[in-house]
Amino acid sequence: MDKLISFALTEPDNGSDASGLKTTATKVEGGYILNGHKRWIGSATIADYVLVWAKNSSDSNKIQAFIVTTKNCKGFSVKKMENKYGMRVN
Repeated sequence: MDKLISFALTEPDNGSDASGLKTTATKVEGGYILNGHKRWIGSATIADYVLVWAKNSSDSNKIQAFIVTTKNCKGFSVKKMENKYGMRVN
């Protein structure tokens, strides 16, 4: 339990509706290439791994999860979102 994992489903234009995902995964030799943008991913700036949800174009666009290591992963970047606030309604 010494690794932190973040959950990446939400997209800027789509919210958290998995059926409308625009992020894609394409099988290549040695793994997959993921292409897309995610938003509102809690703890992503400190996570060791991110569970990224994408449509697998190599498997009939099935929605699948891919484990991405955040350290030294080519093309992967995370930006901390400043000035966001939560609201709790009772």
